[in-house]
Amino acid sequence: MHQYTASIRFIFKEYTCCFLLLLALGGCGGSSSSSAPPPGAAAGTIVVTRTGSPTITTVTGGSQSVAITFNAQDTNSIDQLSVSDGLASLPAGWQGPATFSCESIGTGSGCVLNLTYAPSAVGDGTLALSYTYRDASIDATGSISIPYEATTNNNAVAAVTPAGQIIAVVSESPQVVDVTFTSDDGNPISDVVLTSSLEDLPVEWSSSATSFTCTQASTGNGCQLQLSYGPSTVGSGTLELAYSYLDNAGDARTGTLAVAYAATADNSVIATAAPSGPIAVALGAKQAVAVTFTTNDGNLASQVNVTNLNSMPDGWSSASDDFRCDSVSTGNGCQLQLEFEPNQAGSGVLSLQYAFMDNAGSMDNGTFNLAFIATSHNSVVATTSPTGQIATTVGGSQHVTVTFTTDDANSATQFAITDDLQALPAGWSAVASSLSCPTVSSTAACQLELDYEPSAIGSGTLSLGYSYLNNSGTAQTGTLNVPYVATANNNAVATLAPSGPVESLLGDTQDVTVTFTSDDGNIVTNLQVTSDLTSLEAPWSTGDTSFECAQASSGDACQLSLTFAPAAEGSGTLAINYSYVNHAGIARTGTVSIPYAAYGPQLFVPQTTLVDRCRILPDGSFTDCASSATDLAFPIGMVFVDNRVYLANFSANNLSLCNVEASGAFTGCVTTGQDLPNPLTLAHHDGVLYTVRGISRTLIYACPIDADGLVSFDSCIAVSTPTSGTEALAVGYGALYRAAASFGVFRCPLLPDGSFSDAACSSQGSGYNSASGIVFSNDRAYVADGGDDSLTVCDVNSLDGSFSGCTKHTLGVVDMRQVAVHNDTVYLTSGVGGIPDSAQVYYCALDAMGRPTLGCSAGDGTFTNPVQLQVR
Repeated sequence: MHQYTASIRFIFKEYTCCFLLLLALGGCGGSSSSSAPPPGAAAGTIVVTRTGSPTITTVTGGSQSVAITFNAQDTNSIDQLSVSDGLASLPAGWQGPATFSCESIGTGSGCVLNLTYAPSAVGDGTLALSYTYRDASIDATGSISIPYEATTNNNAVAAVTPAGQIIAVVSESPQVVDVTFTSDDGNPISDVVLTSSLEDLPVEWSSSATSFTCTQASTGNGCQLQLSYGPSTVGSGTLELAYSYLDNAGDARTGTLAVAYAATADNSVIATAAPSGPIAVALGAKQAVAVTFTTNDGNLASQVNVTNLNSMPDGWSSASDDFRCDSVSTGNGCQLQLEFEPNQAGSGVLSLQYAFMDNAGSMDNGTFNLAFIATSHNSVVATTSPTGQIATTVGGSQHVTVTFTTDDANSATQFAITDDLQALPAGWSAVASSLSCPTVSSTAACQLELDYEPSAIGSGTLSLGYSYLNNSGTAQTGTLNVPYVATANNNAVATLAPSGPVESLLGDTQDVTVTFTSDDGNIVTNLQVTSDLTSLEAPWSTGDTSFECAQASSGDACQLSLTFAPAAEGSGTLAINYSYVNHAGIARTGTVSIPYAAYGPQLFVPQTTLVDRCRILPDGSFTDCASSATDLAFPIGMVFVDNRVYLANFSANNLSLCNVEASGAFTGCVTTGQDLPNPLTLAHHDGVLYTVRGISRTLIYACPIDADGLVSFDSCIAVSTPTSGTEALAVGYGALYRAAASFGVFRCPLLPDGSFSDAACSSQGSGYNSASGIVFSNDRAYVADGGDDSLTVCDVNSLDGSFSGCTKHTLGVVDMRQVAVHNDTVYLTSGVGGIPDSAQVYYCALDAMGRPTLGCSAGDGTFTNPVQLQVR
C-alpha cells in the first residue's frame, strides 16, 4: 500500500512528471517507456492528461474511474488519433472500450477515453497503452503508463463535475467545478482534509473557502468542494489537489487528485446532470436523471448529437436511441432524459459522447462522465419539481418542491438538511428555516419548499447538504444540487434605416435595412423571416431568398437588406413576418411593418408668403395643390440642391433653407444668408449659390455653401456688376445665363472659382422684348418674355452652350413672367403685377421639336401671385 503526499502545483517538477501527469505522456526523460516524436515532428504537439491519483488505487470490490484526455498543445489540430495497443487486452480489473479513436483534436478537445478499474483481488501493476496520430501530415506515436493497485482497505475517491477535462472560454463566465469525495466501496471514510492550500491556487482558479474538511463520507455527494475556473488567456494545464483521510480500518491515508483543464477562444457545449453525480441507487430501485446541455459562455452552439446511447452501461436506459438538438445556449431546452435501474451491485462511470458545432462554426466533440454506484443498502435521494435546470425570467418566480425519498422500499432515519436555509444564493428562499424528518422512505417522503425569484440575469447551482442513517444504520451524507438560470423574457425587435415611412420619387432606388436586435440586449436565437422573400409585393425586392440569424442581441450583425424601386405612384405597407426563440427559451413571432409611398413629379409655385406644390399628371396637367411652406417673405427665387431647397426672401433680406421630402413637403426650414440685400432669383452650380440684388438688379453675388448647407453673406463675392438689369438666372453648359430684360439673354462662362467676367459674356438669341425667365430642357432654352407675353424656344449647342434656331410663340398667356418644363409640357405664370384676378399657371403641350402647340390650359389650382416655377 503506497502512501504519498503532494501539493497544488501549476509548474510541473521532475518528480511530478515521473509519478503523475507525464505518466500519461509516456514516462520521463530516460525512461524506456517514453516515445519520442518521429523525425520532422514537433515535440509536445499532443498533450495527454488524466484524472485520478498518480497511482490508481481502489479496494477489491470497489471501482475507480479514469478519464484520459487528448489535446493539441497549440492551435494546430491533431488528426486521426487512435489507441493502437492495450485496449484489446486490458489487465485484470480494468474495463473500457475495445477500440478508441478521434478524427480531429484541438485545444480544449472533447477527445476523452474513459476507463474503470474495478479489481476483484489484491494486486498491482501498470496499464500500458500505445497510440498513433498525425500532426501536420506526419505520422507520430506515443504511449501512456498508468500504475494501479488493489487493496483490502477502502479508499477515498475524488470525482470532478463536470467530469473529464474542465473547459472554459477566455474572458467569459467562469466554469464552476465541484469536487466530490466518496469511498470506493460505499463504506464510510472519515476525517477527509484537503491538505493543499486553497489560497494558493493557480491564477485562473479560485474558491470561496479557505480550507476544506469532511467528518465522514461514503456514497452520495455530501462531501463536496466547489471551485471556479475563469481563464483570461488560451492555455491548458493540470490542477493538483492533495488530501488526507482515515479509511474504514482507521488507517491514515493520503491521495492526490489531478484536474485537467483548458481555456479556449470558442465556446463549448457542456452537460450537467440533475441530480448531479455520483448517482447512488439501491438494487431494486431506480433513479431518473436529466442531462442538460448548455454552452459555457451563454452564446449559441448548434447541431448537438449524442452518439453512444446504444452502448450505455448495464442498468442505464434512455427514452430515445437518438438525441439531437439543433441549437443550444442557456435554459433547459436541450435535455436528455435517462434512467438508472441497477440489477447488480457495483459502480462505474456513464460516459456520453457528443458532437456539436461551436459559435465559430467549427465541429467539436465532448464527453460527459457521470459516476454511479449500485448499493445493497439504501440511500436518500432528492427529486425536484420541476425537474432539471430551474429556469425563470428576471422579475418572475418559480416554486420548487424538493422531495426526499429512499431509493428502495426501505426507510432511512434521522434525516436533516445540514446547510443554512436562510443563506441561500441570491433569488432563492425557503419556506421553512430548517428541515428534518425522523423517517424517510418511498411512502413517507420529506419535502422542502423553495422559491426562485431572480432580480438579475445569471446562473448557478443551489447546493444543500443533508445527513441521515440508511437502513443498515450507517451514517450517510448527500448533497442536493439544483442547477438554475435567470433569463430575460425578451423580444426580437426590428428597426429600419432610414427610419419612418419609406418615401421615394418615381425612378429612384432606395436601399432599406431591417436590423433585428433584442429589446434588452440579451440574445434571442433561431431568428427566421417566415415571409416569402422571393415574392415581395411591388415595388419591393431583396437579393435574399431566405433570411435567418442563429442569434441576435445588439449591434448590426443580423440585417436584412431590401430595395424600394417604385415605378408607379402609390402607397402601402410591406409586412415581413419572423419567428425566434427568446432568451427564456420561448418560441415567439413578430412582424415588421414598413409603410411606404411613391411620388411622381410635382410643380412648385412660390407666391407672396408661401410655396404651393401640385401633383403633375401623366398628360402634363396638375392637381392636388397644397402648401409646402408658409411664412415666407416674397420668395421670388427658388432652387433645388439635392434633397434641399433654397428660397430667396426678397422682403426679408435672407434665404430659407429646407429639407425636401419625397412627398414634396418642406421640413426643418432654417434661415440663412442673413443680410443678403433683396435676393431676387437663384441658381446653383458646384457648391456655389448665385443670386441677384433685387433693387438695382445690376449686382450678382456668388455665395459658397458650407458643409451644413448654410450661406454667409460675409463669404459672398460680387462676381458681376452688369449694366443691364438681371431678371432671372440659369446654370448649364459650363456657364451662367442671365435673362436681362430688354437686353436679352447672356451666356457667361464660369471660371473654376465660380466667378465669371462680364467681358466674356455673349448675347444668345434675339428678338426678345423683355426676357424675364429662363430654363433648359433637352438641349433647348425656354425664355419667358414679360414684355410681349411670348415664349422664345432656342436650340442649345451641347458643346459651347450657344443658342440657334430660336422661334417666338404667342400663347395667350397674359402678363407672362416665369417658365418651367417637364417632359413634353411647358408651364407658364400669368397675372403677376397688378392683375390678380388673372393670376394662374398655364400648361402647354410641346411637339416633337420641343415647341409649344397652341393649346394652353389653366391648371387646377388657385394662385394669388405666382412669382416663380420649379419642377421636381
